[in-house]
Amino acid sequence: MIRELELEEALVLVKRLLGRGELNEAQKAVFRGVWSRQSYQEIIDAAAEHGYYYSLGHLKNTGSELWQALGNRLGKRVTKHNLHEVLAHYQQTGNGSGAILRHQDWGDAPDAAVFYGRSEELTTLHHWVTQERCRVVAILGMGGMGKTTLAVRLAKQSQDAFQFVIWRSLLNAPPVEETLKEMLQFLSEQQEVDYPTSLEAQVTRLLHYLRQHRCLLILDNVESILQSGSSAGSYRLGYEEYGLLMQRIAETEHSSSLVITSREKPRDLARLEAVNSPVRSFTLKGLALSESRAIFQSKGCFGIADSELQTVCEHYAGNPLALNMVASGVQELFDGDLAELLPILHEGWLHFEDIQDVLSRQFERLSAAEQDVMYWLAVNREPVSHSELAADVVSVPSKQQLLEALQSLSRRCLIERNEKQWSLQPVVMEYVTQRLIAQACESIRQQQYDWLTQFALLKAQGKDYIRQAQSNLILQPLLECLLSHWGNCKTIEDQLKALLEKQRSAAPLQPGYLAGNVLNLLRQLRADLSGIDCSYLSIWQADLQDVKLHNANFAHAAFAKTVFNRTFGTVLAVVFSPDGEKMATSNANGEIHLWRVSDGQCLLTCQGHTNWVRKIAFSPSGSVLVSASEDRSLRLWDTESGRCLRTLVTDTPSIFYVAAFSPDEQTLVSGGDDAIIRFWDWQRGICLRELRGHSGWVLSGSFSPDGRLVVSSAADETIRLWDAQSGKCLRVLTEHRSWVLPVLFTPDGQRLVSSSLDQTIRLWDVQTGQCLHVLRGHHRWVWCIAVSRDGRLIASGSEDRTIKIWDMEGHCLRTIRGHTEQLWFVSFHPDSQRFASCGEDGTVRIWNVQDGKCLKVIRGYSDCIRSVIFDHSGQRLISGGKDQLIRIWHGPTHQHLYALAGHTGSVLAVSLHPDGRTLASCSEDHTIRLWDIEQQVCLQTLNGHSGGVWSVVFSPDGKTLASGSFDETIRLWDAQTGACLQVIPGYVTKTGLISFSPDGVHLAAASNNRNIHILNLQDSRQSYYLEGHVNWGRTATFSPDGQLLATGGIDETVRLWDLTSRQCIQTLTGHTGWVLATAFSPDGRWLASASCDHTVKLWNIQTGECVRTLEGHRNWVWSIAFSPEGQFLASASEDETIHLWNWRNGETLTTLRSQKLYEGLQLNGATGLTTAQRLSLRTLGAVESVPESQLEPCMSAQVS
Repeated sequence: MIRELELEEALVLVKRLLGRGELNEAQKAVFRGVWSRQSYQEIIDAAAEHGYYYSLGHLKNTGSELWQALGNRLGKRVTKHNLHEVLAHYQQTGNGSGAILRHQDWGDAPDAAVFYGRSEELTTLHHWVTQERCRVVAILGMGGMGKTTLAVRLAKQSQDAFQFVIWRSLLNAPPVEETLKEMLQFLSEQQEVDYPTSLEAQVTRLLHYLRQHRCLLILDNVESILQSGSSAGSYRLGYEEYGLLMQRIAETEHSSSLVITSREKPRDLARLEAVNSPVRSFTLKGLALSESRAIFQSKGCFGIADSELQTVCEHYAGNPLALNMVASGVQELFDGDLAELLPILHEGWLHFEDIQDVLSRQFERLSAAEQDVMYWLAVNREPVSHSELAADVVSVPSKQQLLEALQSLSRRCLIERNEKQWSLQPVVMEYVTQRLIAQACESIRQQQYDWLTQFALLKAQGKDYIRQAQSNLILQPLLECLLSHWGNCKTIEDQLKALLEKQRSAAPLQPGYLAGNVLNLLRQLRADLSGIDCSYLSIWQADLQDVKLHNANFAHAAFAKTVFNRTFGTVLAVVFSPDGEKMATSNANGEIHLWRVSDGQCLLTCQGHTNWVRKIAFSPSGSVLVSASEDRSLRLWDTESGRCLRTLVTDTPSIFYVAAFSPDEQTLVSGGDDAIIRFWDWQRGICLRELRGHSGWVLSGSFSPDGRLVVSSAADETIRLWDAQSGKCLRVLTEHRSWVLPVLFTPDGQRLVSSSLDQTIRLWDVQTGQCLHVLRGHHRWVWCIAVSRDGRLIASGSEDRTIKIWDMEGHCLRTIRGHTEQLWFVSFHPDSQRFASCGEDGTVRIWNVQDGKCLKVIRGYSDCIRSVIFDHSGQRLISGGKDQLIRIWHGPTHQHLYALAGHTGSVLAVSLHPDGRTLASCSEDHTIRLWDIEQQVCLQTLNGHSGGVWSVVFSPDGKTLASGSFDETIRLWDAQTGACLQVIPGYVTKTGLISFSPDGVHLAAASNNRNIHILNLQDSRQSYYLEGHVNWGRTATFSPDGQLLATGGIDETVRLWDLTSRQCIQTLTGHTGWVLATAFSPDGRWLASASCDHTVKLWNIQTGECVRTLEGHRNWVWSIAFSPEGQFLASASEDETIHLWNWRNGETLTTLRSQKLYEGLQLNGATGLTTAQRLSLRTLGAVESVPESQLEPCMSAQVS
């Protein structure tokens, strides 16, 4: 007889089956209700009692998706009627437990192949973690004692006792939040996406997994986060929360183990340690005589007497690293005869208290070239090749001398070699880094620039994660050293700038890193660099991204390996050339950039499109690039010159979302908003064939590798396979439940991969059309996917701001974070070892597939303005935009007054309280902020939404604040206290804006289900929706008398609704792009609408006539607002401007724009910049005397 499961048992089983850490509230409500045999209406009523309001359709869809997901995992159909039986049978037959799956992430754990002795220590530690199940074990000892090697051996020997093993090194001092998130991703099998906001809650979440599974966590080099020069075990400033993490793991009941290695015991563990405590520490002593002998023998030192060896071992405390160095020295200096070393030891010349003694003496014996190499290896912080070092070092005359220095250092056991790369051991790296910082500090204090000319303290063009480590572990400690000397930041700033002046006077344009170091230090110090004079200086490895250089002077500067922001905001697509040497990106400005992959330099910019470029693709030869744009054209570009070869348009203008070449490069396939797939002879500009069958926008299309098939996907939720020769539709795949975005062939042509707004990725068999796997894990729309060239991996990017790497069996291998807003595109490099991503946050990122580390970030800069309103006096305008600021402008004088900072994502909407003083803002960072705009302070931050907040509005009486989010909820807040009063799920998504009726009783919400929801806030039973738009709604605005509602959507129409009859009384047509905003004039006689077509239109409410079209913006118009008296209209745009209009005559009164990032930056005579860089810097405000007409269309980067 099969035992009936209890509800909580069943919930745990379901979460394990679906691989989810937690179900959302709607899923839990449906599951609990159905398990208790409630009807959907009963579930709705029960949820309402707890403050959750669901529509019937929303809950039915939630249930259907849940049963389908369970069915896919169980291999049988699941319904609400057989749920009890299926889960009980699964549990009872043993399938519910299954074999223990072992998951391991060794991070950058070193190879422990060379291992001397330590058998007793290993036995004790193994017993502690496997048998006694100690929660925290600390392996302690001085540097070089072999703690890391022992920890690796312990983990390898103990791994079979644990379901999860994860190794992380703290050598580069990652923030605790980063370490926690990596652990949560791994232990949740990449399912964790929306992390708790507080660190305490994140640790609690980690403990949930430590109780659920036996996990072995290893944190190596913990001393890197401990404070030097203070009481032992104290944490560095900013790293104290690691103590909370260790304390919670130590004090909470679970069967997992945390192993740490450190040179000193963290003070939290010292307090918790006891004989029978689950917290233990083990201090390593020196090696025994036999183990020490093995080290000397490995260096060729044989025939050593026990007494001689004993003397040396006692002198060096049996330290393995010290003995290694000594053995190398004995072999090199005394031909392996240890006896010759003993007189020197007896005379006290080689005093030893710590490994630092040995390192210091070794360092002093090095040649200048060897010391330089050691410094550069410390700067690079990971293994580097000979050629990379040669590119860094300026003081070693030849590559041969560099190689000789490397070989010499290797013989001295100071550096390690691995696969043609060189690196330092952690203890050596720390010593050399400290020496580097001390030398830099002294040079700055003494105003001596020569030494700082030889070494870059930060490599601006290096890998992103290394650049972060250099910032944290070199620049910041150096500034702290200077602060301890001078006592204030202003003196540091003055002294650094004085160094620039000193070099310019004594050695203008001297090659080297001084100016780059100074600029990077000033950036780290957050100093104001406006007006800084860097003329006639060599600017090497300077990171000038997101640095305001207003009126700075870089005239006649020599740039090399310096990084600036680029002139783009939202990046919509990224692809690699077939040879992997170039990368192309497209953006919301209508531009296409080509980049050199090796160093991230922009080679050229293709300009010609006048609207967003959604898709780009290289031809198989890489010589041509095709682009598909919302300006209703396809363009073909020469990838060498950037010249537009041809423009393709349809007879009936259509927005293009699809463009792809055939394998033979002769044919182009396209698709767009007219639901037609077209084949083109692109060289002649002729449309060869039109394929019809889709009933919605065609969003993706591509040829099979052999060119015989074409696959397409569309907003009609289907995928279609076509015969490329005949144009016949061979198969329709219909299992996605929302728009199907990209669909791709695998390289062997046997399978398809698709992603959808239904949050899933699916793998299909091309021959049968069968869905092979459903990949679940993203918690928002999955906008993009890519398949590696070797056919082994899938990358996916989502609205949830994560990238996931999957294998072809549907297993999520890794979840990668870094983007701060939604992903638009991912693309694998041809080597299948790297991939690129781009998104709404204006960045392009290149990642390492193996470890998920970010290798390079290319940052755009945009002051795109998303929202604008007038204050109640009509004298001031308030705007919010992509620069994360809220700006206050004085209308009559057109002056920017001040800005409010605090958001960490784009500011998407602002709303002014009836009191005229309190402002609400909402953002992509998931928060709402309340501000006092007179005092210019943030009053409070409202948290609760789990997605970007796209709309915020005060009720007419000012008591309530409403917000709409991409998390598919509307929230009502107490405007005074900030308390969340109500959560209304299932009505609004990213596309929708909300507004209050003038009496405050109703709330209108535009939605992606084509309906406009009218919510009665006093009686939810009186809520209803308006049907009429044929695609997603975007905006909904009440008329001043509350009798009408104006709505707009991506069907390019404005609709007027009579709210008494609930009927659409007029459909206003004329826009040629999505309608993004609507606004009634204060007297209610006129309606304004803003669109993606760059225009604002004015409509007569009575007649429906378009009385005026306001033209002047160069990109999407996101927001519009009438002044309180109705005389003026303000519009905010993607083109970074606010236009103030006299809307009655169409006159532009003024254009408001914030100061650009590099406004007034002088570049006259500067060298080392590509043409693309110069044009970009000019666009961002830089000035130089060379006219653009004299710049070459393409120029390679010049580097010294």
